[in-house]
Amino acid sequence: MTEHRYSPAALRADYARAAAGLALTGGPLVFVTSHPVALWTLGCMASLFALFAVRTAARQTACFEVTENAIIRTGVSTFSFVAVKLRWSRLTRVRLRYYSTRKGKGNGWMQLILTTGDETLRIESFLDGFETIAERAADAVRKRHLQLDPTSISNFAALGIRLPTDDDGQDGPGPQ
Repeated sequence: MTEHRYSPAALRADYARAAAGLALTGGPLVFVTSHPVALWTLGCMASLFALFAVRTAARQTACFEVTENAIIRTGVSTFSFVAVKLRWSRLTRVRLRYYSTRKGKGNGWMQLILTTGDETLRIESFLDGFETIAERAADAVRKRHLQLDPTSISNFAALGIRLPTDDDGQDGPGPQ
């Protein structure tokens, strides 16, 4: 069994974004009390930044345990304490997405999406040991003979994880 968490250093930028957004949208609320459109607009934006801060704090409390049979996420969800257990033998869908922050795809992050019918678990590449979990998910894909979309196959290949393809066995060029 291995245990994985989001490190505070990896979440620091998200906390800074949430604080800056709250300051820029929540601060002016004090001065626009007589202007309903501005009040409503800034209030909605401040609420979104507050929700982002809560979501970031929830990610910091998350713990992922990877065993031979399952992956278990414990910790606080955005609105409640939720434990999610997905058995590798029950996976029905695996996707690996790459999100670029720059036009040239130089900086970005990946998100591994594991589904077992009625439950879905999303894991960002900021998680310590993300590659270990991606490798374990790839093992489950191989054992269960799950079909992956070309983008996921290419993204696994970018991590150095080769998966069988339907075509001539060629993997894609890199993260997509």
